[in-house]
Amino acid sequence: MNDDILLEPLKAYNSYYKAAVNDEAGLFFDELVKKAGTDVGTNKATIKNMKKKQAEADKVGNKLAGYKTGKVFAIIGCVVFFLAAIIAFLIPVELVFQILIAVASILVAVGLILLIVLSLNKKIKHQQALHDKLMNEVKELSSLAYKQMASLNALYDWSIPTTIIEKVIPILDFDKYFDARKYIGLVKNYGFSELNDSNTSTLFVQSGTILGNPFLLQKEKVHAIVNKTYTGTRVITWTEYYTDSEGHRRSRTRTQTLTATAVHPAPEYTRHVALIYGNDAGPDLSFSRVPSNMSGLSEKEYDKYVRNHTDDLQKRAERSIKNKDKNPFTPLANSEFELLFGAYDRDHNVQYRLLFTPLAQVNQVNLIKSNEGFGDDYFFQKRKKINIITSTHSQSFDYSANPNIYYSNDVEWAKRNFVGYINYYFKHIYFDFAPLLSIPLYQQMKSIDYIYGEDTPSNYSVYEHEVFANSFSDSLFKDERSITEAILKTRVIAKDGLNDQVEVVAYSYRGEPRVDYVSVMGGDGKLHSVPVHWTEYFPLEKTNVMSLRDVSASRFDFESKLNDNRLSNYIHSSTRDGHYSFQRGLIATLGVMSGNDLDSIFQKDKEISKEVN
Repeated sequence: MNDDILLEPLKAYNSYYKAAVNDEAGLFFDELVKKAGTDVGTNKATIKNMKKKQAEADKVGNKLAGYKTGKVFAIIGCVVFFLAAIIAFLIPVELVFQILIAVASILVAVGLILLIVLSLNKKIKHQQALHDKLMNEVKELSSLAYKQMASLNALYDWSIPTTIIEKVIPILDFDKYFDARKYIGLVKNYGFSELNDSNTSTLFVQSGTILGNPFLLQKEKVHAIVNKTYTGTRVITWTEYYTDSEGHRRSRTRTQTLTATAVHPAPEYTRHVALIYGNDAGPDLSFSRVPSNMSGLSEKEYDKYVRNHTDDLQKRAERSIKNKDKNPFTPLANSEFELLFGAYDRDHNVQYRLLFTPLAQVNQVNLIKSNEGFGDDYFFQKRKKINIITSTHSQSFDYSANPNIYYSNDVEWAKRNFVGYINYYFKHIYFDFAPLLSIPLYQQMKSIDYIYGEDTPSNYSVYEHEVFANSFSDSLFKDERSITEAILKTRVIAKDGLNDQVEVVAYSYRGEPRVDYVSVMGGDGKLHSVPVHWTEYFPLEKTNVMSLRDVSASRFDFESKLNDNRLSNYIHSSTRDGHYSFQRGLIATLGVMSGNDLDSIFQKDKEISKEVN
């Protein structure tokens, strides 16, 4: 494959990467099946039999539902005809007809009872027994199928999507976890802000490099105080007098529901996903762009928009000069790029032009206009050496690649699901990288490897500390009086070999009920107090201790060890109520864990800890 293919990322995706990732995912799955020793033929036969039994059960279930419905109508009919027998004597007809109607109604009601007792109940009982039998067989076959797939399900791990992507795109290198050294490198070499915002907490993080240039895909929980509107209602009634058409004075009762609102501050919690990338190119340049909201237009509509707004660029430039801006706006010759990309706030024209060469401009325009990816849904911020891509499509995607998403008892379905998720994962992350890859200078600017001689205060970045804290239920950390979510922040207490001991502070709120009485004019011409119930929030803070350690074990190895009494006993005796979290080779526990015990359990070389220090 041509190494320069990524200089045109959209073309590269369409012509090679999309198909390559799909093929590689299929091969990867086949290798897992081979490694697991899964008998594909036997599993297919089991699933086929299970589906056959399920179809039979559904057929019987439909009959059963029909008989039960018939029984309900029969019971209703009994009641109706018995009532008819009684009502017959109230009908103003001769007595003989009353008796005939009553007898006929009773006979029909008795007939319906006999139908229920002698037929419907027996059929329902028979069909229910048959349905239960078939469903038990389905459950047994499903259980058998899961046993056949157990060895394969056990091999799934968190790193599968990134491993496949790395193989297809070698210049992308994903980290096992975000360690402290890479975090310090981002802060010291690229001016990345240290994570000290008490209003955010990291839920997921994936670090790595593109040709040595560091990136960080992060999902965070964001806390803010917003004005919340509360609504209250009150029903009022009053007597209204009027004169009817005949001149008589009459009265009537009127009813009205009054509605009132009150606005008070309340905490709000949202999620935000962003790709953060460090690169030395354009080190003094900052700019921002937002989506143009022009995705899906035809080529003619794009051309018309450019023709109608090209003059706006010159007017913007003239205003900038007139206002004596420190960095006056000077438009590029490519008006289409200027209008669609729209980074009008750039503050270094020379470096902007170095980054956005003619090829880079064409790449960005193609991304914005293309329907192949997600169209123009990305925000692009550059703050000197730090670039931030925020896309709409990534906000709703789960990048955690939790192994549970692949679980299945059907090998054929499992492969479709596996390959489908990998393709979807790749598409989402690729089109976050695409605006960065569209700038050739970013690919030509390779990072200098910085080596830090000093020891780091922790093994793992504060981002990983927060990710693992958030992997537990926040109820384990927050104050018992809390009625809201919690923002979890961490602070390193101690570093012991491969073990980080951290303090976890949970910030949340308790609530006190309040009532506002709002005056609202009613239809009776009077003011009425409408109660509006709202909640006043008071901040809470609670501190716990958590430990995080690398045991360098795959998910399969860890769960195998978990079945060993030594690890199970250690977790339950050394942690708070046996709470732990494991992913990507790292284990977190509530409380302080002993590294020596884990080294012994996982048979790790004890010299590793000495070498780290």
